[in-house]
Amino acid sequence: MENSFDLLQGNLDLRFQRVVGISYSSGSAAYTLYRRNRNDQIETLTLKSSSYMLVDDLSVLPKQQVQIRELMGPHPLRYVANFESDEALREARKHALDAYLNRYGGEGKDHLWWQPPVSAMLFRSGITMFKGMEIGQEKTIALDIETYTSKGKHFSSADDPEDRILLISLYSNRGDSWLLSVEHQGEAAMLEELSRLIAEEDPDVICGHNLTGFDLPYIQRRSELLSVKLNWGRDGSKLYGRPRIRRGRDAREWSIAGRSVVDTLQALLSYDFTARTLPGYQLKEAVVHLGLSTEDRTDFDRSLISELWHSSRETLCEYALADARDTLALYNFLLASAFFQTQILPYSFQSVCTLGTGTKVDSLLLRAYLHQRQALPIRGMNTGDIDSGGLVDVYRLGWIKDVVKADAASLYPSICLTYGIGPKQDHLGAFLQTLSALTNRRLSAKQQLKTLQRDSVEYRALDAWQNSLKILINSYYGMLGSGGLHFSDPSAATAITRKGQEILLKMVDDVESSGGITVEIDTDGIYFVPPERYQGSADQFVKEVLSDGQDDGIRIDFDGSYEAMYSYAPKNYLLIEPDRIIRKGVVFRSRRLFGLQDAVIGKVSMLLAQGLLTELAGYYRSTRKRIVERLLTVHEVSTYAPVNQDLENYRLRLSRGGSHNRAYDLILNRPDQAKWVERSRIIYYHRSTGDLRLSEEYDHDYDVAWYLDLLDRTVEKFAYAFPPDIYALIFSDVELTPDDRLSTWNFSPKTENPVYMTKGIKTQMISFLDSM
Repeated sequence: MENSFDLLQGNLDLRFQRVVGISYSSGSAAYTLYRRNRNDQIETLTLKSSSYMLVDDLSVLPKQQVQIRELMGPHPLRYVANFESDEALREARKHALDAYLNRYGGEGKDHLWWQPPVSAMLFRSGITMFKGMEIGQEKTIALDIETYTSKGKHFSSADDPEDRILLISLYSNRGDSWLLSVEHQGEAAMLEELSRLIAEEDPDVICGHNLTGFDLPYIQRRSELLSVKLNWGRDGSKLYGRPRIRRGRDAREWSIAGRSVVDTLQALLSYDFTARTLPGYQLKEAVVHLGLSTEDRTDFDRSLISELWHSSRETLCEYALADARDTLALYNFLLASAFFQTQILPYSFQSVCTLGTGTKVDSLLLRAYLHQRQALPIRGMNTGDIDSGGLVDVYRLGWIKDVVKADAASLYPSICLTYGIGPKQDHLGAFLQTLSALTNRRLSAKQQLKTLQRDSVEYRALDAWQNSLKILINSYYGMLGSGGLHFSDPSAATAITRKGQEILLKMVDDVESSGGITVEIDTDGIYFVPPERYQGSADQFVKEVLSDGQDDGIRIDFDGSYEAMYSYAPKNYLLIEPDRIIRKGVVFRSRRLFGLQDAVIGKVSMLLAQGLLTELAGYYRSTRKRIVERLLTVHEVSTYAPVNQDLENYRLRLSRGGSHNRAYDLILNRPDQAKWVERSRIIYYHRSTGDLRLSEEYDHDYDVAWYLDLLDRTVEKFAYAFPPDIYALIFSDVELTPDDRLSTWNFSPKTENPVYMTKGIKTQMISFLDSM
């Protein structure tokens, strides 16, 4: 395994460092590597490499134009077939795939292994892009276009002769910017100037927000209509969009030879899949929410671009440049991890930006095996379900003060390394060796961070590097549990989660036996109230009690203390800090909450944190009054439905007897339906007539009874914070008196109040009031 370890560390010829792009010539089977030297200039290097694929049966291969090399080891994919040309590889691959599909059905594709040319070369050579570079040393240009929409339409169409590109803005991470205008050049000349700029500036990366979904398709179509060539490749080749089906619709995968195409919208969607904090995915709202916008910007409805072109062209030009600048800021924020992962993985930067995390780990093991001349396992050969998952449990509900969190550092990776758990088909031990190497490198980087100033460039670069390693390290467990990968192993994933449960339950036992109170287990850590003698020194309790008795390699860390915690349900709780309230779980932070719900949750949480229970009762009554008097704002009455399929597919579904989506029905027959493109939102509210209505038509005609019920359903989320009688007093129409003593509480759902948990909050409250 020494070779695979060397590949991970990157001990390769210095000529293969600082590679920022790769292009491939199928005619000569040659790869051109573009290196950006330390003077920020591009140098080229040419490599020859034959096309190849792996199969498990020689009989599926043609007899001519192929050279066979057999790999070692027990796995089936052992025959490396090398071909003289790409055409020979394509014919052989089709021949083999047809034979396998006839033999095995749909699983036949798993009996051969093949990669596109650039990835195939990287797997074989051990070369990786960006090695020896820091983020920002690659040259990146952000691209944005503004388009004209002709009258009577709500969305610009590249095929409409009256529509066109008005402005093209570019912003470089070298500090340069350009604004091309159809006013000065005409559209064809503007597109030709864009191609000239790309060739002259020679960027390694071209990024944009919805670049692959809108800008590039629009640019390409307008260029076709105007007979303008888009020779953007470093080898002079054209911008190319490869057709593919995505989410049931036609789409394209864009490529520019020698350059990476990066869509910040896709990166933003991936980021928010786990963060779940963004209010939306439009460029401006994203950069403002993330604190990336460097200056105040005047925003406007995108449908007004055509009007602004006629009435306030200077404003539109400023906005276009700001869009490109903000796109670059978003790229720098979102893509740092992908940049550093590219230094390790056998894929182009563009591919790393879109690959799943399990596939990335799988590729590290595949490359290690190939460099040991070892055969590969069949994809998905270990099937089955994970018998147990991460442990999540609630021990205490309600309002709990002085809560502490302790977690097991890198729980699943630590379990793998401590107990030697890996996929059973990994006879070389590549899983544990690569995981250990990545972990050691990250720990070294974290130690080095302690010696640097937090606001320094060096600190930010090293922190991005260690974070990229963290993402890869945490993906090792996910790879084991993923279906359809070569080194997936659900049984190993089960062994890891069971061991994780044992570790967490020992932490609970240590807390309880020491006189503390466990509040919740949340996958890799626990929330608890430490024993009284450790109040104010919870970190010492973690060190002296929770860490004691754990096996070497399992580290329990103090992860913070909170003034209070409101526990509502597994993975749904509030954490109270002196200067903020942290919401966890979809109950409290779902993006689909109505504005009224979000406001009520925020206000009730704040008043609870401040102990202002009388004021809380007053807030509830005043909110009911505002609802009855129809004073709610459009934001308060609204929620949204995401547009995750186009309307034609929705119509087709209805024609086949599919169920209706009430939000989609609002726009189905509107003349401006084209503005609700995929990933947009249908924002609506509940009308007094009982149906839904678009919020853009809001006229305070909402369903009062429905929103009163929504208010009550929202405050019910705080029912566990009070004894039933106190809850009934606070959330009622009754004015409180000085004799009403209000207090919070907490209880154990397992022992002290099981009926409260199982009967249902609303039913429980009614029963309680009836008994008074």
